[in-house]
Amino acid sequence: MEDDRFFCVHEDHVEGFRVAREGSPGYLMARKLLDPEASGSRQAIVLIADVPANQREPIPPHFHQEYEETMYVAAGRGVFRVGPSPETMRSIPIRPGSCCYIPAEHYHGVEVEGDQAMKLLISYFCTLGQGGKSHRQIALELTNVPFQGTYGEG
Repeated sequence: MEDDRFFCVHEDHVEGFRVAREGSPGYLMARKLLDPEASGSRQAIVLIADVPANQREPIPPHFHQEYEETMYVAAGRGVFRVGPSPETMRSIPIRPGSCCYIPAEHYHGVEVEGDQAMKLLISYFCTLGQGGKSHRQIALELTNVPFQGTYGEG
């Protein structure tokens, strides 16, 4: 029996897609490196996201009910915002080498500063220990900010 899951993938071999949310003129381009839907992983979800420069709010503050999230900044500078409600979000400066943690059900967002694009490595972790949802399912079902258009189209 052959195992069809990906064991190693390079980001330039993965097709990117646009992620845009209602209420924001900004967007980001994402590639799913590991995902139950894309790679056959059971729980692992890892995305690489390229966020164009000078975007005040590429994705409006949102939350994920059952998933913790991490963001590692590989390039660019900006401000990471996180908190249990939109009114209590803290602002934290981020730069290459910053790793941000977002608890489940916490609002979060990123602002890109300056004329350099930001590159983020994003991972999701199911708090219930079961996982198995794809990024598409998490993005569609577990956030409070609808997409512009459909998933991957802006």
